[in-house]
Amino acid sequence: MSASPRPSSPRRRFPLRTLLALALGNSAFAAESGAPAPAPKLFAVTFTTGPNWDPAKPPPDQAFFKEHSANLARLRAENISVLGGRYGDKGLLLVRAPDAAAVAAQLARDPSLAAGTFTATVDEYRPFQHGDTRPPAAPAAGPAGPKLPQWVYVLRLVPRLHDDHAWTDADKQLVGAHFTRLQTATKAGQVILAGRTTDAGDRTFGLVIFEAADEPAARAFMTADPAVAGNIMTAELRPYAVALQRAR
Repeated sequence: MSASPRPSSPRRRFPLRTLLALALGNSAFAAESGAPAPAPKLFAVTFTTGPNWDPAKPPPDQAFFKEHSANLARLRAENISVLGGRYGDKGLLLVRAPDAAAVAAQLARDPSLAAGTFTATVDEYRPFQHGDTRPPAAPAAGPAGPKLPQWVYVLRLVPRLHDDHAWTDADKQLVGAHFTRLQTATKAGQVILAGRTTDAGDRTFGLVIFEAADEPAARAFMTADPAVAGNIMTAELRPYAVALQRAR
């Protein structure tokens, strides 16, 4: 028989203006009575676009969008927010607070709400099933196979790109694809190390240390590098052997 959530009382939704008034009253009462703060609860804050959202502008250009983001970052840094994300055209934030009025006091520090860029509703949230939103951990690696030979290829910019002003958008896209490919190969365990010197112009070079079954396979991996195939970098392949490596 499958488990089902326990019936709960009707959901309590709190308009933000009412909550702000409650927040002021509750804080004054607590200060006068010396009553201990109630145990924290979970609340769901739902953000939707408000009456002053401009559909002709991208989100970063909306009024007080940066301040809205800064307030969300503050809530996370102060361990008030538990989880945040988007679904459809709405944003959802789970926060921990003693009551709804305390949530409203935190939202009052977001000027995008007063400006009408966003609207927010606050509902008490009662989880009946707990979980973890992080991706599942990768399964443990099995017994290691035979060790593959190691190789290094040395990358150098073509002379045209020694001048920073000579780079085109197409050149930059090739470098982005070059980095993404090495990043993927590193996660897959083929690339051991990749990097470049910080010299300028014709003095700079890059190194990619990796594993491949033999020289043809190593050369194929090198020549498939988008920066090499796109003719913005030259590459020289050499056999290599890592002798010492610092433990992380």
